[in-house]
Order: sequence, then C-alpha cells, then structure tokens
Amino acid sequence: MQATPESPFRILLVEDNKGDVLLLRKCFERSRRAYEMRVVHDGSELFGAMFDSEANKAWPDIIMLDINLPRVTGLKALEALRQVPEMRPIPVLMLTSSFADDEIERAKILGAKGHVVKGSRFALEDIMSFANAAKNDKELWIYVGR
Repeated sequence: MQATPESPFRILLVEDNKGDVLLLRKCFERSRRAYEMRVVHDGSELFGAMFDSEANKAWPDIIMLDINLPRVTGLKALEALRQVPEMRPIPVLMLTSSFADDEIERAKILGAKGHVVKGSRFALEDIMSFANAAKNDKELWIYVGR
C-alpha cells in the first residue's frame, strides 16, 4: 500500500544506535507530512516486526536498515528479507557511516534500493519520493552522501 496525503508514511527503522534514531526522528519531524516510524534494534528483531499481526495490517512504505547491526547484520537481514515474496516490493535503504564500496555493491546485489551515509542531509519528503519511485522502477538506486 502506498502512502497517500491522508495516510501517514510508514517507516521501519532498523538501527541499534539511539543517537542515530534520534537524529532521524528530528530530521523527519521537520516535515509537515504525517509519518509513523517503528524502530527495532537489530536484524533479528526486524523479522518479528514484519511478521507480527499489527505489521501485517500495514506494511511499511520503506525499510531503513543499518548495515552494522549486532547479532544479525544489515546485509544478512536484507538477504533474508528478499527471500520472502511479500517483502520484495518494499524498498530498502541501507544506512551506514561507511563509504566502503564493497558494502554498497553487496547491498545492490542483495536488492537494496539505496545507500545513505549517516549524517547526510535529507528530508522526509526525499525519502517518501524515493520510496514511491522505487516501487515502480526496478533499476532505481539512490546514494546520499555527506
């Protein structure tokens, strides 16, 4: 389901760093657009969030997934996500503080739609536009650097 002006934009954020969660919330709160952000703290919690009964009522419009997570890394979580047919259409943006080309390339191969370097400037509207475009364009890739 795509967000409409009447419905909130749904974000599932997978991030273990509380400071990064706070920065993303502040970034998105500057928007006048309604959004809901659910936060889980590692790759294993991601699957609980995706398969609980509440999540199935409203799939996220986008998943923002940290690459460097405890227990199950972001890349391993992405690989597992792409094995579930119902989750393949959900755009995934990888979050990292790294500029490592091998991580970026691996994320592309696994089906991520973009890579955002933490601390980059972007707005909720940017993420919403990207998510809506990514659902219609199989080749779309976004890179947001500092």
